[in-house]
Amino acid sequence: MLPLLFQVTLRAASKYWLECFYEAGGLTALVMKLGDVESIDEKSELDVQIQVELLKCLKASLNNQQGINFLVARPEVVGIFALNFGSEDVFICTKALELLAVLMVSLLGHNIVSFVKWRRRAIS
Repeated sequence: MLPLLFQVTLRAASKYWLECFYEAGGLTALVMKLGDVESIDEKSELDVQIQVELLKCLKASLNNQQGINFLVARPEVVGIFALNFGSEDVFICTKALELLAVLMVSLLGHNIVSFVKWRRRAIS
């Protein structure tokens, strides 16, 4: 299981360290492992804990533009995040939604934020 310190490392790492981590396939490995864990039909408690930690690490990687750019450039990431909505664990579903929200806002920029504000006013 990924130690709690790894997500702290991702949050606090230098730009250079993150570049090396991303180029070495570290972020890709986290995403692929998340897909592997989500595809398990009957998850053990350990599988759920691993899934939670992976989501936390991926969220930490989205705290910088490098991580966002890296994930946005890979369309399969959205599908892997979306698979997590099938989880019975509310925390997992919430984290997956947060990750998708960051990617969507990054992809669409402020246009989507403006649309949401316009839609709220139209409904009110």
